[in-house]
Amino acid sequence: WCVLSDSREWELHTPDVNERMIKAAGQMPRMASHVAKVIGTSAIKKWELEKLYESIPQTELKTFETIEAGVNWLKSHGYPVSAAQYFSEIEGSDNK
Repeated sequence: WCVLSDSREWELHTPDVNERMIKAAGQMPRMASHVAKVIGTSAIKKWELEKLYESIPQTELKTFETIEAGVNWLKSHGYPVSAAQYFSEIEGSDNK
């Protein structure tokens, strides 16, 4: 299964929180095989997320600047997703 996550407004954490997140992520029994994180242009967010997902070897993480780019990457792996479907399922989204 896959995850498409709009994390453009996601806030950075302190190092101790990151360590706990990494530990928890490594203990998860089953994660998505493909994770598309939309983060905009933040190099720091990209680095932080890559560190987090390193502890989950069965999951391939890719970061993107736009929802459309994330959707296209997931489609290239055979997932039937669309940006329109993604936004229609988010209640109160300004991107409909």
